[in-house]
Amino acid sequence: MNIYINSVKADFILEDEKTLGDVLKAFQIECEKNEATIVSVEVDGFALKAEQMDSIFDRAITNIQSIKIETITQSDIMRALQDTGSKISVLSNELEQLSVLLQSGKDAKVSVILTSFADLFDILCRTVSLCSLFPHYFDRFLIDGQSPLVFLRDFSPVLSDFEKSLSDADTVLTGDLAEYEIVPRLRSFVAAVQSFGENRC
Repeated sequence: MNIYINSVKADFILEDEKTLGDVLKAFQIECEKNEATIVSVEVDGFALKAEQMDSIFDRAITNIQSIKIETITQSDIMRALQDTGSKISVLSNELEQLSVLLQSGKDAKVSVILTSFADLFDILCRTVSLCSLFPHYFDRFLIDGQSPLVFLRDFSPVLSDFEKSLSDADTVLTGDLAEYEIVPRLRSFVAAVQSFGENRC
């Protein structure tokens, strides 16, 4: 049986492990020692879903050819937060100028900014969700005094209004929402990341 950790073949010597569950538990214990956790498992080319874990845990390892395990560490998530924060800081300045750009008819520039915002916000959401994997570490990561999940929940109605303003071609509302609703929230996220990083150093 071959075992791969983050695409690298692992030198793992079986001891008392008899089942897939035994192997995964052993790796999870090692992960915890290194402030990491398992985020995905692939067995013989098939990615396991959470609801399948219990039913396949008892599978004998003699019937398994390969296991691929993906892990993530606290520091990975922290770096991702900081990288996202840096990019959002730049994007915020561009979003702040959206109203002027719309009034100037610079549609191509506006399109680039909006695409960047959509892509970056998706990354923000995925990165924030990873914080829940290490609650003891990220419990003090607050955005305007709110947990990241509450922050995103309260952000949602603004994004819905923003999307509608775009579909309605309401350039005035689009510019106002960007400048007065979206940019301040994004800057709050950036400030929270910077503050959290400084306090954890």
